[in-house]
Amino acid sequence: IYGMKNGKITGQVDVELADGTNIINKWSKVNLAPLGTQIDMIYFQMTSSDTGIWGMNNPAYFCLDNLEIDLE
Repeated sequence: IYGMKNGKITGQVDVELADGTNIINKWSKVNLAPLGTQIDMIYFQMTSSDTGIWGMNNPAYFCLDNLEIDLE
């Protein structure tokens, strides 16, 4: 997860969704404070250790719920 301000990366948070057979299967809180306090955009990028010539071989999706944003 990347934080951006004026097109520049302000911070990054890595979230491991799966490792072999160990897969996150419940809601988990993620602290986005390392992205910075003055961001104007966040974006999500998926990567995988199982990638072929046509991209990732695993599902490239996740669910997001209860995103809280404080606009000061």
